[in-house]
Amino acid sequence: MERTSSLLSVRMENVLVCELLLCLIIVTLQCSMSQEKIVLANTIEGKTHLSRTPQGNASLLLTHVTQSDNGDYYCVTRVKHDLNIIKISLRITDLSQPDPLMSDDPIGLLCKTTLSDNMIIIICVMIIVSTATILLNFYRGKEKEDLTAKMKALSKKDAFLKEENKALSEKNEALQEENKALCNDLGKMTTEREYLTAKNKAQSEDIEALQEENKAQSKALGKITEENDDLKAKNKALSNNLGKITKEKEDLTAKNRNLTDFLGKAFKFLDDKKEDEDLKTKTKSLSKENECLKEENKGLSVDHVRIAKANEDLKAENQVISMDCETTFGENEYLKAKNEALSADLGKIIQENGDLKSKNNALSMHLGKITEENDDQKAKNKALSNNLGMIRKEMEDLTARNRDLSDYLGKVTKEKEDLTTKNKALSEELGMIKKENKDLRAKNETFSEDLGKMKQENGSLKQDNKSLSEENAALKEKNETFSEDLGKMNQENGSLKQDNKALSEENAVLKERPHPVDETDRLQQSSLTPRTYPGEDCERCNLLRQELDGLDYVLTVDWEHMKACTVEVTLPADPENGSLKIIDGKRVRFVGKEDEDNEEWPGVLGQPVFHSGKHYWEVEVGEKESWRIGISSEPMTGEVKSRKLGKRYWMLQLCDEELSARSAGKEIKLKKDKPWKIGVLVDFDEKKTSFYNTETKKHIHSFNLSPECASELYSYFSPGSNDRDSLTVLT
Repeated sequence: MERTSSLLSVRMENVLVCELLLCLIIVTLQCSMSQEKIVLANTIEGKTHLSRTPQGNASLLLTHVTQSDNGDYYCVTRVKHDLNIIKISLRITDLSQPDPLMSDDPIGLLCKTTLSDNMIIIICVMIIVSTATILLNFYRGKEKEDLTAKMKALSKKDAFLKEENKALSEKNEALQEENKALCNDLGKMTTEREYLTAKNKAQSEDIEALQEENKAQSKALGKITEENDDLKAKNKALSNNLGKITKEKEDLTAKNRNLTDFLGKAFKFLDDKKEDEDLKTKTKSLSKENECLKEENKGLSVDHVRIAKANEDLKAENQVISMDCETTFGENEYLKAKNEALSADLGKIIQENGDLKSKNNALSMHLGKITEENDDQKAKNKALSNNLGMIRKEMEDLTARNRDLSDYLGKVTKEKEDLTTKNKALSEELGMIKKENKDLRAKNETFSEDLGKMKQENGSLKQDNKSLSEENAALKEKNETFSEDLGKMNQENGSLKQDNKALSEENAVLKERPHPVDETDRLQQSSLTPRTYPGEDCERCNLLRQELDGLDYVLTVDWEHMKACTVEVTLPADPENGSLKIIDGKRVRFVGKEDEDNEEWPGVLGQPVFHSGKHYWEVEVGEKESWRIGISSEPMTGEVKSRKLGKRYWMLQLCDEELSARSAGKEIKLKKDKPWKIGVLVDFDEKKTSFYNTETKKHIHSFNLSPECASELYSYFSPGSNDRDSLTVLT
């Protein structure tokens, strides 16, 4: 439509120009025939100016008659339009009238000077020009209306596009602000992640340092335990040496006593016979030496008591150290378990940080895509602005570009919806990340609290190790002094042995001298015959025994005398339908349903039956959690329950890590160490039964037997009912 209207306007302009040219040609021909010099000075000067008037109206103007510089007159006719200006100039010559410029009516004057034919021709030309102008205005007005309508539509579309671009720019600014906020959040998250990684790294270094300290402490504890074991071995060797020394001392004291008795009788015999003065002097010197030996033996007995007390202190300290070592081992195990839990938590934190890193990478990639899309959108907006400029310049391409713009707007709206959904997902992910960071902070706080506790525990462990090292140093000093005292005692015993050897040689010389047979027989029978139990008549031994009774220690002499009363104890065959199993007649263990409360205490009586004298046997309990060992006066066969014993029993019991003595329904709590092996002594002469720790040779407890119950006694064994370990009879 636009192209047809433009072509029509061009054709109309061409028609108009052709008509004007024809009119001018006719006028000139007519003028030449009428011999009037009307010459077309400037034939047709047609210039097209592409300009726009504010009103947009066409007009036909006959302005005026002008005179040029050379004196010629021209009649100028102008036709004006919005886009075209047509100028027609006619030169007028041979005018008999005055100057037309000076006349009041130049047009009338011009008409008078021309012929009537010329007037007719001019009027025809004017009519033709006016009709052409009217037709041109008609077509131009119609085209103008179409163009104005199109311009209005284009302006509306332009305003709509501007509004859309403004909305898009606002949305882009909002998206940029959101992206900036996301970048800021990501920066904060990266800083927090770096802080958390640094903190986790520092905490892992602290844990490694703590583990190294624990390793060093465990090594130090291992060394302490080795030193304690060495000290225990040394103490055991020292105790064995003490036993041997005490035995040798007792033998020496007995020999000295026999020698003193023999020398006294020899003095009496020599005084009665008055045979040899040299023998008297020798015997006197021997008596003096014997007195010196007695004094030295007194000193030795005091030293032995002191050494025994020191040995007891050493043993008690060693026990305390062993208990401390066990507690430290337990704490170290707890610390190891705690360190493992912390390392597992660290692994989880590291894994979560890795997940956070991957999420942050995904977010950064997503943000990169969003920025690229925003850049694309900016470029597209720029292209839109350029397109709008081109729309103003090129009206023909407006429709196609508007279609492209509509398509592009659809894409932009779709991208906007995608961006909104992506922003929602990003906001949700940010919420999740903030929550995870909050959880990480809470975990780090608990982790720091645990680290503080571990540091406090390590400080206490260091203090305990320091105190243990100080105690070990003190023990080493005591052991050194103890070894020095033992060396001195060994030297004194060596000198005593030499003196006794000299005395025995002198006694042999004295025996070779002649003397009455009946007197020598009497002396040999009275003084040289060894006693079966010399410690009973030794006052010093009795004093030493009284002092050691307060410490629950048993003298070596008494221990050997007690071991001499050892009897073989056997257990009967497996009881029928019982919960006990007898193995080789020496071991018994519980095989029934476990009872943690130990209400039944199933047991068994051993063989033989005791009626008189002294009887001793040993039982190994090991690490059992519960057991009963003792004697009973009730004859029973098979499995014996605790309720069947009545009140005629005397036994030692371990239950719930507590040692106690039970008799006739009464229980006495004992503050003693848990034994490994137990010795049982039944003495019918003293009406007493006693229990001993055979490892430490200490007395545990004793019962007095009533006369009516002491006629017939049986050994009693119960392995308890809450573990499967066995009791073992060792004799």
